[in-house]
Amino acid sequence: MPQIRQQLTIDALSNFVDDIAKVTSFTISNIQITYQLIDFGYEVQNMVMSMPKFLIKSNGWANSATTIPAGTLGSQSIIFNQRFASIKSAIIIPNFSGEYNKSFDSFDITQDGTYQIQIGSNMFPQLCLNAGTNKSAFLQELRKSQGNLYDFKNTMSINSVEFDYKDDGAPTPTQPAKFYIAIDTTRIGCGSSLNLLNGCSSQNSPITVLLNIAIQTGASRNLNLVLNYDALLEIDPATSMVSARV
Repeated sequence: MPQIRQQLTIDALSNFVDDIAKVTSFTISNIQITYQLIDFGYEVQNMVMSMPKFLIKSNGWANSATTIPAGTLGSQSIIFNQRFASIKSAIIIPNFSGEYNKSFDSFDITQDGTYQIQIGSNMFPQLCLNAGTNKSAFLQELRKSQGNLYDFKNTMSINSVEFDYKDDGAPTPTQPAKFYIAIDTTRIGCGSSLNLLNGCSSQNSPITVLLNIAIQTGASRNLNLVLNYDALLEIDPATSMVSARV
């Protein structure tokens, strides 16, 4: 009897979620930044003021987007003019503004086509990722780019249904589309955050996303390129100024 009640509860919850109206807009408001300030006194302040400039290793994220028109088919070369000295990984996020989750869904717009990026003369990965013949490689590349290639606990919480959505799929609030095309561009290790300036440079050339769309898109789609890059924060104690070198 408890098992039957539990199943009825799960079915009722699923039906309730499916009946929820589609998301039309969202707003982020009342954002606050809080911090603690410790006053060490003028002696420590004078000591800090006399220090030379110093650097702190950090990293940043950059997002750019473009639109793929309806009826697009075959090989596509999409250029993104983002310039960084050390790109650690690139994440291609195809999405559209329809369905329940709007631009928060990401799915295979090529419908079993291929993905690859080019930075200068370098191809990442060297053999393009093929969603039709080796879709599991996408998930492995995602793990590699995030530095958890050998983590078999599925800490990214992506199940097979969420990962298998294509352009003609219909994601729901309970099972959103999570087909992320992440590519590791580091030169040593995989996704390691311990090495300084370990990524590929795009300062002398743009980044080209190479797609081979197997079935033409039925409507216009958005294509986001998110880059994780190394950044050096230069601290000037004398002027209390911070500048970033990317």
